[in-house]
Amino acid sequence: MKTQLGCSNGPALRILLVQAENLRWRQARSYPYCLNFAFEDGLRANGIECLMVTTPWISRIRDICGEKQFDQVWINDLSHFCDFNISLEEIIDLAPIRVGFVTESVDYYQDEYEAFPWLRERRARIDKQFKYVTHIAAVDEQDVLNLKQRFDKPTMWLPCSMPEGYIYEQVSTPAKKMALFSGSVYGKRVNWLKEPKLKTMLAYQKSPNSRLVDATLFNLLPGHRFGRWMNNRLFPAHHIYPVYLDWLRQLRRKAHTLWLQGMQAGAAVVNLPHLVKGYSSRVIEGLASGRPVISWEIPDRPKNTALFEDGHEILLYSTPEQLATQIERVLSDPDFGERIAQNARNKVRRFHTTEKRVQQIVHWVGATDEAQDYRY
Repeated sequence: MKTQLGCSNGPALRILLVQAENLRWRQARSYPYCLNFAFEDGLRANGIECLMVTTPWISRIRDICGEKQFDQVWINDLSHFCDFNISLEEIIDLAPIRVGFVTESVDYYQDEYEAFPWLRERRARIDKQFKYVTHIAAVDEQDVLNLKQRFDKPTMWLPCSMPEGYIYEQVSTPAKKMALFSGSVYGKRVNWLKEPKLKTMLAYQKSPNSRLVDATLFNLLPGHRFGRWMNNRLFPAHHIYPVYLDWLRQLRRKAHTLWLQGMQAGAAVVNLPHLVKGYSSRVIEGLASGRPVISWEIPDRPKNTALFEDGHEILLYSTPEQLATQIERVLSDPDFGERIAQNARNKVRRFHTTEKRVQQIVHWVGATDEAQDYRY
């Protein structure tokens, strides 16, 4: 249902969404839809005038925007913007309010910095981006406190969400009587997948959204790997860019649908330990796909843990033994797994759709420092 946000008697709110996008499908396919293009869906569903500009085209942002005026700029996201050689200085005078999203943790533990030295470098690059924004929305609840203190800017917590249209109503019987993990295999995940206790009940599933045709089309898009020459000032951006964006949307939506359908192949979706200290996109994707989700319980993040009730809407674990027990519960009692999955879908539909999250961001920006409650 479409709602109208903005002035009650005035025009709709106008937001420029600056979206991080990679040039190659090999890297770009790992960008979760629910953390990128979904925000465009959520803005439009709320009656907000939205123009999205992706990073391959940010050098032409003035040509693309033309004479348009904006109330806000949303930068999605600073975690990935720091991977590109791009300055956000261009966006400072595009709108008085500039909201920077952070979809990865900014701060990490000492042992994580030692295992992944690039995290320190990324933090330094992210820190440089904060001077260009007026508001910060972070996925890690501890970062919310730290960033607000360090940069003295309004900061809100931003848990993952899912566009309502991608929440499945009917789900078929799983093809495999196993729990599945889909995603990057790094760090401790390698050992988890080799655990003897888990070998017969947990399988790794390769991403289903890596088809050669889609990868080739993505890489050939204007401004991308093989189409960079079309992002040239000799070509009129206001003609080329809308066509580019339409093709990109189609590829992103198709890949997202294939990803969700792939999650339905197993009896449960497993979220293995990860670096970000908030539920990864895999959790909300698994819940939306209609399968019970068994997730690593993130230490020292009570708000995150409270998003979904353990044993009723999600199943949590901290050790390989606990993970094996939770998987066995689902495999031995399919009705129990279906109840967990249905309860979770109900929760997502009521409180964690992207449409709802967009409303929360807009209202928070309008009433800075107003706390958001996601625990219902």
